[in-house]
Amino acid sequence: MRTLPVSNQFVRFNNAFKADEGVQKTSVTEVIEANKKEQKNGKTGQIVTSALALAALVGSGIAIAKNKSGASKEEAINELKNQLNQTIKNLEERLAKAEESADKEKLTEELNSIKDLLSEKVQWFDGFNKGTVEKLSEMRGKLDALGNSMINAGIGERGMIHIDGLQLMQNMMTNEAIPASQDMITYLKTVASKYIKGKAPLKNLTKDSITWSISTETKARGTGGQGEIFSQQAKNFREVGIKSYSILGGNEIAGAGGIHSIDGNHFCWYKGKEIKIDKFVEYNIDTYRGGKHSLEKVTVYTGISPTSGEQILIFDNPKYFSSNQTIYGNSSGGVTERERATMLGKAAYTLEKLIRDRKSVPNYNIVNSKIFNEIKAPDAVYLHDTAAAPYAAIARMLAPMEAANGELSKEAAKAISEKNIVAKSHNFDYRGEARDAERSDILNTAFDKYAADIYRYAETGFAEEGMYDIGKVATSGDSVSFANWMLCFANDVENVSHTDLLERVEGKVNQAQRSGSSQHILAERFKYKTIHGHGNSWDRSVNEVSVEKLPMYNDMINQDLVAIMQAEVKKIKSSLTESEQKLLSFKDVNIKNFNDVVEILRKMNNPEVNKTLAKLDAEGITKLRSIVPYTQMDSKEHMLNAKKQNKMRFIEHIRTVEKYNKEHPDEPILDFHIPDNIDLSNITMENIDDVVICNMGVRLVEQKNIPMALRAAELVAENFEQKFPGKKFILLIGGPDETANKVFHNMIKESAKETKGVIAKTGRTPNPVWNACSDFTWRTSVFEPDGDTAESLYRGTAPILTRVGGYVDRLDGTGKGFLAKRTPAQIIRAGEDLHEGMAQDYKDAVFEAFDVFFNNHAEYENIIKRGIDSEYSWIVKNAEGKITRDCGVARDLKMLGYDLNTFPEFAKA
Repeated sequence: MRTLPVSNQFVRFNNAFKADEGVQKTSVTEVIEANKKEQKNGKTGQIVTSALALAALVGSGIAIAKNKSGASKEEAINELKNQLNQTIKNLEERLAKAEESADKEKLTEELNSIKDLLSEKVQWFDGFNKGTVEKLSEMRGKLDALGNSMINAGIGERGMIHIDGLQLMQNMMTNEAIPASQDMITYLKTVASKYIKGKAPLKNLTKDSITWSISTETKARGTGGQGEIFSQQAKNFREVGIKSYSILGGNEIAGAGGIHSIDGNHFCWYKGKEIKIDKFVEYNIDTYRGGKHSLEKVTVYTGISPTSGEQILIFDNPKYFSSNQTIYGNSSGGVTERERATMLGKAAYTLEKLIRDRKSVPNYNIVNSKIFNEIKAPDAVYLHDTAAAPYAAIARMLAPMEAANGELSKEAAKAISEKNIVAKSHNFDYRGEARDAERSDILNTAFDKYAADIYRYAETGFAEEGMYDIGKVATSGDSVSFANWMLCFANDVENVSHTDLLERVEGKVNQAQRSGSSQHILAERFKYKTIHGHGNSWDRSVNEVSVEKLPMYNDMINQDLVAIMQAEVKKIKSSLTESEQKLLSFKDVNIKNFNDVVEILRKMNNPEVNKTLAKLDAEGITKLRSIVPYTQMDSKEHMLNAKKQNKMRFIEHIRTVEKYNKEHPDEPILDFHIPDNIDLSNITMENIDDVVICNMGVRLVEQKNIPMALRAAELVAENFEQKFPGKKFILLIGGPDETANKVFHNMIKESAKETKGVIAKTGRTPNPVWNACSDFTWRTSVFEPDGDTAESLYRGTAPILTRVGGYVDRLDGTGKGFLAKRTPAQIIRAGEDLHEGMAQDYKDAVFEAFDVFFNNHAEYENIIKRGIDSEYSWIVKNAEGKITRDCGVARDLKMLGYDLNTFPEFAKA
C-alpha cells in the first residue's frame, strides 16, 4: 500500500498518547548506524512520521500542563513528564521500523523544524522540571546526530547554485558530486532544435488515441479568448468520436462558491451551470516562491462539461487555483498569474506521471480508484495559448531527467517526452512573459531540483550560427517567456491569424505595446514551416439565436428596464397599504418576475401606483423588449425586415434611457451617456433607414485603440452632415475599463459630450443585441489576431476594421465588410503620425461604408447577406452530411497527428 502524505499521518498522532504495540525497542544510535549501512545500499531510515509525532505531542503536552483542571501544577508536570518519556521511547521504537527512504530535502526540513521546536520547549520547561529538560536536550542531541549522519550521506538542504544571476536548485549537494550524465547533456543540447526545425514528426494517431487539451483560459461563451475556441473544439472532437480530456486550471470554475460539497457530493459552477464533479486523486507538488520551498497539495476532480459534453479534469489548490479567480488574476494567496500557469503545467505533468507510473510520485492518495483507472494518459496534447506552455517544457525536459535518476520509469519518460504536443496561440508573446514573478521561482517550480542542470545545459537551435542556451530563449530580461517555451517545445504551432503571424515574423507589430521576445524563434519556425496561421474559425451554433437561447439574448437589453422598474417600485412602496405591500413581498424585480410585478401593480386601486404606471406605460418601461432572431430566416426580405424592427426597438430603448436619465440626474442607475446633440424623437419605421447605427462594444484596453476610435468619430461627425444631408449618425461605444483610473471610461464620456452622434456606455456592453440592432460594427485595434468579427457578420452587421492581423484574413476580398487602406507599418513608413494617420484612414473606410448604406442600399443588403450566409463552423459538412476534410476539426486532428482515414465521419478526398 502506498504511504499516505506525512501531513495526513501527523493528524493521526496529534492526539495519540500511546505507543504502537509490538514494536521492538532500539536506540537512536543503533538506528543511525543502521541508516549509515543502508545508505550504502541506497536506503534511508524514515523518521519523518515519528519526528512529527514528537513535535505534536510536545505541543499537546504543554496544553495539558497549562489547562488541566482539578490537578496541581506539579501533578500536571509529572503527567507531562511521563508522556514525554513515553514519546521518546515511541520515537526510538518507530525509528527501528523505518524501511524506506523519505524525501531527502523534506526530511531535513522537518528535522530542522523539530530542532527549533525542541529548543523553544526546552526554554519553556526550564525551571519546572529539570529532568524533562535534560531528556529533551538529550533528544535534541540525538536528532542533531541523526541529521548530521544523513547530511553526510547526501541528504540535506536543497542544493542551490547561482547561474546568470538566478538562484537555481541543483540535484546534487556540491559541485564535486556526480554531474548530469553525458547522455542527458547531449539530450538537453538538442531537445528544442528538433521541434523548431521539424525534425520530430508527429506520431501517427488513430481514432482510439487519447487527447488532452490544456488551457489556463476557460472563459464562458461570449466573453472571448481562447476559452471559447477551447469549448468549440472539444465539442467537435466529441462529434467525431475522439476521447478528449480538458485540463482546467481554476478559471471560471468559481462562479459563486467555487468547489463545494453537499452530503458527500462535490459540485462546482462551470460556464454558468452547477455541475457534479468527482474527486479521485490527491498528490503533493514541490513549489519554490521567494527563496522558500513548500509542498502544495493538489486535488483533482473530474466531471462533464455542460457545453461540450466532454470530460474535464479540474485541479484544485486554494493558493494556486483559487476557485474564485481567473488564471489572469492574482489569487487571495498572492500567487501571480505566471506562477499559477507553471503550477498548472506541473499538476498536469504529475497526474500523467502517476497514471503511467505510480512509483514516480512519492506520496499520493487515490480517493476513487474506479475513476482513477478510467482516466487515460494522452497520446497527444493540445495547448491553448501561451500560459499553457509550461507543460510542454516540463514534459520535454523533466521526464528524461527523472528517468535518468531512477525517479521515473524509462518507458513512462519516453511516452511523456516524445508524444505529440501542438499549440494554438492567440497572441504569441502577448501576456507570454512572467513580468510579475521571479524567474528563479518559475524555473525552480517547473523543473524542481533539475532546474540548474536544465538551465546550464539545455540549448535550442533557433539560429543558423549554432546552438543557443535555454537561458537566452526561455527568459527575456527579468521574465520567463512562456511564448518561447511554446515555440521551442511543440511539434507544431498555429496562430489564429496568418496575417498576424506575418506581422510578427516581419517585426511589424507595435513593439512598444508588445514584448517582441519571440520574434527570433517565430522567424526560425516560419522558415522551416513548423508554424502557420489561419483565419480564426467560429462555431456557428454558439451564436445561434434559437428558441432556447432567445430569452437570454433579449435579457441583455431588458436589464435596463428591470433597473428602472426596481427603482420605481421602491419609491411607491411607502404609499402602499400593508396588504398591498405583502403582494410585493419579493426583494428585487428581475427578468423572471417582471411581468408579474406589472400585473400586480395594475390590480391595485391606488392613486400613486396608477400615476406611476401611467408614466411608465408612456415611456415604454412596462413592456420588455423583444429582439427578432433574423439570422434564422432564409430569405433576404425576412432578414431585412427583422433588422429594421430591431433597429426601431433599439431606438425606442435609447429614448427610454435618455428620458429616465434626464429625469433622475442624481439617481444614476443606467450607465448610458446620451448627449443633448442627439435627437431621436422623430425616428419611425418609415424613416429608420435614414439613421446609420454603429457599435463598438469592446474591452477598454490599449490594444483596442480607443483614442484613435474617438478621433475617427470626431472626424466623421465633422463631415457627416455635409456628405449625407438629412441623415443621422449614431456610434454606441463602451465596455469594461481595465485601467486602474478608468481612463478610457472618462475618454468616451467626454467624447459623448463633445462629438455629435456618440453614445457612451460604461460597463458591460450587450454585444449580441448591439450587433443585431446596428448597421455596422467598428473595430479599431492596433493589433488583432482575429477579434469578434465573426459574431458581427453572423448577425448581419457589416464590420469596418483597421488593416491589421486577422482582420485582413477575415475580410479582405470577401465583400462582407470594409477595411482601412493602410497598415500601421505603412503609415509609419510614410512618415505620418500613427494615431492621426490611422484615424484618417479609418474615417475614409467609414465614409465608404456609409456611402454604400445610404446611396447603394441594394449592395449593402448583399454585403450583410454574405456575412450571414458565411460558414464559420468548425465542422463543415457536405451535401451528404459527412464532415469534409477542409474544415477546422480536420485541421486540428491532423495537427495532433490523427490519421483521418480512420474516421468514417470524414468524406473521402
